[in-house]
Amino acid sequence: EVGIGADEIDFDRAATAGEPIPIMGTGDCADLAVTGDDGQEVRIERSTFDPDFHVRYIRRPPLLAGRRGVYAIYFHGSSMEPRFYAGEVGLVDPNRPPGPGEYALVQLNTGDSDEVVSVLVKKLVRRTAHELVLEQYNPPLTFTLPMREVQRVHRIMPQTELLFG
Repeated sequence: EVGIGADEIDFDRAATAGEPIPIMGTGDCADLAVTGDDGQEVRIERSTFDPDFHVRYIRRPPLLAGRRGVYAIYFHGSSMEPRFYAGEVGLVDPNRPPGPGEYALVQLNTGDSDEVVSVLVKKLVRRTAHELVLEQYNPPLTFTLPMREVQRVHRIMPQTELLFG
């Protein structure tokens, strides 16, 4: 018996099922000056990002079979503790934008070019056509970035999604 269901056949799934996931290279950590919600300038930690350099590869979780473009990062610094600790690995899905309350890897440019010069790992508060509002935990801070300095915003996948789909 043949039935018609909501599930489509993913012919690419088998081809990518065993592909490892690259851990993208990051370099020096530096500070970025931003204005907090209180109007005061503060410095937050950031990292450089080189999508062409892979530190190593990790095994693809079965639930990510067929998802293209997924990559991993090492977390640096302490700004997102206790959610993310330095040295932990996070999986990033560039194909599904984060919503408010989700964690994001934000790729920043200089505002004058499309070249990614650094990345931030933060919690997304809100996004508009003109600004991106982010939150960090350590020290507690909410701040706004102009969208002209944001190249891409990718979603960091929660562990429950990786375990249970």
